[in-house]
Amino acid sequence: MKKMISCLAVLAMLTAVPTATAFAEDPAAISVTSETSYYETDIRNLVGQWKYQVAPEGMNITAGVTDNGIITVKEDSTYTYTDLDGNTHSGTVKVDYDTFGGEFKVPFFAFYEGDKFFIGCYCSQNNPNVYITGNGGMAQLLSIDADFSAITGEWEEVNGNRRIFNISADGAYTVTYPDGIIIQGFIKIGNEMFSENSDGKWYNFYNTNGIAWIGFPKTDSGTVDELKAGDFTLRRRNADTNANAHQEQSEGGKTDDKNESASFDKEDKTMGAIRVMENFNVIMALTGASPVYTIDDGKVKGYVKVNDSRFTSIADLYAFIADNFTGEAKESFIRDIDGYFIEKDGSLYVQLIPRSFYQFHTENGVTITDPAMDYCTATANKGDKLYGFGRAVLKCESGKWHIESFEFGDFYGAEGHDISEIAGTWDEVDTLYPRQLIIRNDGSFTLIFVDGRVMYGTVEAEDIGYPNGSKMTWFNLYDENGNFYTGFEATSLTPLNDLYTGQDCSEHFVRYIEPEHKYSTDELQKMAAKDYEEKTGIRPADTHSMTNVGGSVTVVFTDEKGEDFDAYNLDPDTGVGEKFSDGSVVNLPQTGVNSLALAGTLAGASAVALLGLGVVIWSGKLRKKEE
Repeated sequence: MKKMISCLAVLAMLTAVPTATAFAEDPAAISVTSETSYYETDIRNLVGQWKYQVAPEGMNITAGVTDNGIITVKEDSTYTYTDLDGNTHSGTVKVDYDTFGGEFKVPFFAFYEGDKFFIGCYCSQNNPNVYITGNGGMAQLLSIDADFSAITGEWEEVNGNRRIFNISADGAYTVTYPDGIIIQGFIKIGNEMFSENSDGKWYNFYNTNGIAWIGFPKTDSGTVDELKAGDFTLRRRNADTNANAHQEQSEGGKTDDKNESASFDKEDKTMGAIRVMENFNVIMALTGASPVYTIDDGKVKGYVKVNDSRFTSIADLYAFIADNFTGEAKESFIRDIDGYFIEKDGSLYVQLIPRSFYQFHTENGVTITDPAMDYCTATANKGDKLYGFGRAVLKCESGKWHIESFEFGDFYGAEGHDISEIAGTWDEVDTLYPRQLIIRNDGSFTLIFVDGRVMYGTVEAEDIGYPNGSKMTWFNLYDENGNFYTGFEATSLTPLNDLYTGQDCSEHFVRYIEPEHKYSTDELQKMAAKDYEEKTGIRPADTHSMTNVGGSVTVVFTDEKGEDFDAYNLDPDTGVGEKFSDGSVVNLPQTGVNSLALAGTLAGASAVALLGLGVVIWSGKLRKKEE
């Protein structure tokens, strides 16, 4: 019977059609676009011209890139590489696979010149404008068409939620909400959404699911300070301040305190926290003589040369520390600079004492607590096995946030977490075979696969200890036999609307946010149980429900043994639906259909469920339980 109910829910989910809106209020909202989407392994994703860019030797692309030529890929899977000297190399592109753990295969585009391997890049990328090549991120392919220089920078929403948009030169962007939540996406230049306009001059913003949610017209007037889409407006941050500064300079300058304080806007807490945490990682790696930032040139015994162009002298280090740290943290790093670094022949060297070092993991965002006018605490939402999570006390000085102190450890022990944090319905994204995960407050879960298979089990909040004495908290899923299946890292993020599995975040689930309806799922369960008892004389021992894509709610009845034996599929706005076991009409809270109009409503509300029911019966997957 459990399979019966799940198959019905899955087919209802697969046949539901979302409604499109011209401009979504939120990047996570479902929308549609006229742009063609290809599977991630389709060679058409690579067709076009790409800049082949390489990072400095021994470093990755985050430290900067240099153009090395142009790669042109054609639809027949051939490519031509033209280097900076005009030399050309030709070959073919094919899909190959990296294998992990003997079974797990990850597809990548492999470039071959004859039988000789040239480069490779994984098919799955967060930003389709850029394909990172190699495992270490030592090079990249950047689309020739990806010119976002006119809109690169930080923007603020003028009306609405006052969100902060940060747009990178490669078209990647983040949106930061006032409560500290950060989401990501990418921009593509193309045709206007929902329009016959084919001039290809629009900045279209896509969420991480590859769905466009808003677009702005592209201009040829260079850098712009305002983007408008209907009533939705983004304004470049500091645009007004910069204009005032230019005006004051032309007037001979003003030095009163009022105008000096207006020369900067106070940096956003979340964006500031991420900035200084990432710069913390840089200085920690430098003092640790990390090979990412250093090279052994053999000139100074016991020291390695710093090859990051930002740091050629001890004065550069002092300035970097002053920009990012204050108080205790600043003093500590200055002591490290004085103790570990020297200058020789116009270069900077650091003492080679290999050692582990702290790192903030900001890829899942940060949580801001204890906010005050010039102080706040920021905790990274992701940690590591070695040191756990990073937390910093931030102080605002001259409009910019600085780290005053920091600590690493387990700030989210299992005793501080409850299954209710992740209770609800979750839809898997970023995959061709999305699953639906339903987690209940009692710790039970149901995992529904696209092909109708179902897994049942329990969720446990557990502290995982590591050899160095640190620990991290995970929400671990176990199947009916008590075998571990997967786990989600527990964080302090509130509200929690994204779940990522494992350290590599390879699987991503997004919380289904139930819209407001006349009847809540709790009300539907109570009314359905009462109605079922009145009609059949059988009183369900318990009920549980699942919300299907499309909005219908399936209320499942269980007996004393916890077995599912029947169900209602209901419209949460009308209470109208059908009984699964015999297909009879259900009308809550009263019984029976009393009008043709109500019958029509019922037909519309349960059309998807009936279609799914018919397909499942035809396939032979359903077997009704005989009472």
